[in-house]
Amino acid sequence: MRKMNTLLLLMLFPVCGCGPHLLDFENGLYLAGGTFIPRPAFDSSLAPYLPEFIEDAAYYGLDVDASRLLVLIRKELPEDQIGLCQLHWSDISTTGAPLYAAIYIDPAVQCEAQLRATLYHEFGHCLLYQEHTRQGIMRDYSYSCEYYERNWDSLVAEQMEIRP
Repeated sequence: MRKMNTLLLLMLFPVCGCGPHLLDFENGLYLAGGTFIPRPAFDSSLAPYLPEFIEDAAYYGLDVDASRLLVLIRKELPEDQIGLCQLHWSDISTTGAPLYAAIYIDPAVQCEAQLRATLYHEFGHCLLYQEHTRQGIMRDYSYSCEYYERNWDSLVAEQMEIRP
């Protein structure tokens, strides 16, 4: 049934003038099959943490594909959250991967160690599809800045051992 829907969808594209390119960011097409795809937005204070996370993951043998991460910004969140990963799916995705991911970090997170840990936590959800754990970076609440500073290397090692 899914193949039939995909075939029907592909046959309709020439009729509606959409053409064969579902996602063409160079030419500014941000709608695909009725799904809104935002323009990439990266907060310059958060962006440097992404290559660090990818490098740490590679050290532990994990290949991180960050190409679907389109939004990484600071945004006020409900008071019980300091970070949020949103994975956006679409019926046109044939790989089973999300169409795009967005990460929001509350501006209230100020200490560098907590910011870094919060980003690693959200990268874990959005890029490695990790769930919450009972301890460590993927725990569903935050530790103190001092805790992250003292235990950073072991926390990262523990996180990179989590497999979805």
